[in-house]
Amino acid sequence: ANFERLPPEEATDDLIRDVQALIDAATLSEGQGNALTAKLNALLASLAKGNTKTGCNQLRAFVNEVNAFINNGTLTPAEGQGLIDAANAIRTDLGC
Repeated sequence: ANFERLPPEEATDDLIRDVQALIDAATLSEGQGNALTAKLNALLASLAKGNTKTGCNQLRAFVNEVNAFINNGTLTPAEGQGLIDAANAIRTDLGC
């Protein structure tokens, strides 16, 4: 499918919604979901300040945490990979 890439801010908003859906489905606990969304909200704050380098680090931390949730069985590889793919697409757009 040929779909337009969203600006990083919109893609991050979508990723926050994806995490919220996993909380709503009780796949992630509130605390686990908040740990992920906190990193994405920090990313939005960094982007608003034009601080791409910090944003890249926040995305790396997000991916690391998702991987930890896959490794401990909280997320299935498929659930986690969707989040990782979205985060990596944002990283690419930011030039991380």
